[in-house]
Amino acid sequence: MKFLAFLLFAWAKGLRRSFERELTFPAYYQNKLLKRIIKEASHGEYGRHFKLSRHSDYAEYKKRIPIVGYEDLEPWILKQKDLGKNSFGREKVLFYEKTSGSSGATKYIPYTRALKSSFQSMFLLWLGDLSKNGPKLHHFRTYMSVSPALAATETAESGTPVGIEDDTEYLNFFAKVLVKRFLFVPKSVKSVRDPETFLRVLACYLVAQADLEIISIWSPTFLVQVLEFIKTNPEKIISTLRAGELKTSKGNFKFSPVHEVRLQLLNEKKIDWRKLWPDLKLISAWASAQSEFFANRLRGELPQVFFQAKGLLATEAPMTLPWISARGCVPLPAEIFYEFEDGEGQIRLLHELALGQDYGLILTQKSGLLRYRIGDRVRVSATYLNTPCLEFIGRSESVSDLVGEKLNEDYVAECFREIAGDQYFALLIPEFDADGAARYIAVFEEPAQIHRPEILALALDRRLQRAYHYQQARQLGQLEQIQVLLHHSPQTVYNDYYLRQGMKWGDIKSKTLIHNVNTGREIIALFRAEPQSPRTPAP
Repeated sequence: MKFLAFLLFAWAKGLRRSFERELTFPAYYQNKLLKRIIKEASHGEYGRHFKLSRHSDYAEYKKRIPIVGYEDLEPWILKQKDLGKNSFGREKVLFYEKTSGSSGATKYIPYTRALKSSFQSMFLLWLGDLSKNGPKLHHFRTYMSVSPALAATETAESGTPVGIEDDTEYLNFFAKVLVKRFLFVPKSVKSVRDPETFLRVLACYLVAQADLEIISIWSPTFLVQVLEFIKTNPEKIISTLRAGELKTSKGNFKFSPVHEVRLQLLNEKKIDWRKLWPDLKLISAWASAQSEFFANRLRGELPQVFFQAKGLLATEAPMTLPWISARGCVPLPAEIFYEFEDGEGQIRLLHELALGQDYGLILTQKSGLLRYRIGDRVRVSATYLNTPCLEFIGRSESVSDLVGEKLNEDYVAECFREIAGDQYFALLIPEFDADGAARYIAVFEEPAQIHRPEILALALDRRLQRAYHYQQARQLGQLEQIQVLLHHSPQTVYNDYYLRQGMKWGDIKSKTLIHNVNTGREIIALFRAEPQSPRTPAP
């Protein structure tokens, strides 16, 4: 096992040295990458449509190829998905990954070998940096996020697979073989589509693994949910581990024997996670913007563990990765071509960014997404070597606007923190009632405060009115008074909604503001259907 770890980390360290050269000369490597992407794209139907020449430079590329969103590319993607012929180049599409936009619409992102290599590079660079600058590892036992499918498998009309079995599918054969030796949760767990059964199986594997050292997930809400399940279902986990197996409709899952002393840790009033996983050294998860709340909760639960915030990572592409020496997240100049839109609508390149400024991110990656406005906003937090470090600060479309109030998610999160602190879940949902009156419903986790709902509503309304357009809407009577729901477990209801939409658990993003009214209506209905706290009047 240690020899395999040596091979993997030696490979990663070699890539790390090359990567530091890329960060020293970002403009050179960005230009070199763009030439390769343009050459490939010029052979695709999409590139030919815009008369893109294989010899185009950036100025010509910028002139020919428009900045687009997924809705602009969807006809091209669906056409290639049905016919099996790549619309964006010559490379074969290996599979499609599904993701959900903020509106709930399904996106199909094509993956070629070149795009897979970008994800692999990010992963190996991360390992290389950890091996040099991170906590000292011994067993290398790793749990890497495996979210349940919770939906039927799918195949495109052309026969191309939709979805992957597990996260190691992003790696090539050699890397996959090495990495899988350190994973202990079988990929068959993903076939369990019932959320409660999935949590039970996963919790049992985690509890049974005494030498667990690394947890790598996407959303911190996922691990929070797993820990909560362990806390609230000790009897189920203990009985399953004593039996050594759990039979489900998707198969028979077998678990390693667990000493009775470890099982009794689950019956303690407050589980000591340090005793349960004494070797746990690293948790890697999102921690920026709206994920910060749940990342802080994990830090509180597991204070002895090195928590590393993931970089900016989406189904469409890896965009940044945490770099310990930089004390921030750095881009990948040889994998993704970056453009940035400043506050005046001007397009800047990676080497042209200004420290402390915010930008909208536009990316060009290797499987056909050209000048793709991904909807993320970043801030230049520092410079490492000659490359700007990019901090994710939120989604560009995270604005709710019922009557012109233009509430931004980041500002709403700030108001919630002032009222309830960082310890409790809170969510603001727009609503039009049956009479057409516009208002917001605020959901607070109990016991967020000892105040009555109407006191919380006034406090939140007063803070939101510091935003000019919201204040104006309230003063003009366009928005009615906020109403408050107190709920014992609002995060569970929130997660359940997105699971019912077919979203994978690890892909659920933490929000403090729902900006789509139809989505909000459905989520409010779930909260109102749940038993509320005794002090909570139904709106």
